[in-house]
Amino acid sequence: MTDQKEQGNGKPDIRKNIFRRFLQVTFTVFLTALILFISSGRFDWIWAWVYLITYIVVVIVNAIIFSPELISERGRNKENVEKWDKVVTGLLIIPLLALYIVSGLDIRFGWSPETALWIHLAGLAVFLSGIALVSWSMVSNTYFSFVLFCAYNT
Repeated sequence: MTDQKEQGNGKPDIRKNIFRRFLQVTFTVFLTALILFISSGRFDWIWAWVYLITYIVVVIVNAIIFSPELISERGRNKENVEKWDKVVTGLLIIPLLALYIVSGLDIRFGWSPETALWIHLAGLAVFLSGIALVSWSMVSNTYFSFVLFCAYNT
């Protein structure tokens, strides 16, 4: 019932799934950077860099505190996922991508007035708090899954 190949000792191929998760996260960071910098039309957007570096640091910290089994689970191909659940999950990505695009376009065309430093820092604090909550949830609940989250909240 799993796509994981069994090794000689009967354990799932954890390394394969951890590598798959590494590729997923790396792709996400590069795609986010690409969208932010192309839509803004500039490479010197400091708050995009702060966001990306913060995200990368969080990923590194999570890689240290998460168990290999948890990381492997996050990288594993999910089976027995309902078709509608895949559609809902895919649709939830659209607003996130739109947020990155509109943010970049806002920088490019100056739609919003200059934002005060304290607002940027408050946003960064909220961002880190949210990530900390999700990370804590994953460590505390071995059944934590975005697929299950969508199933129970629709």
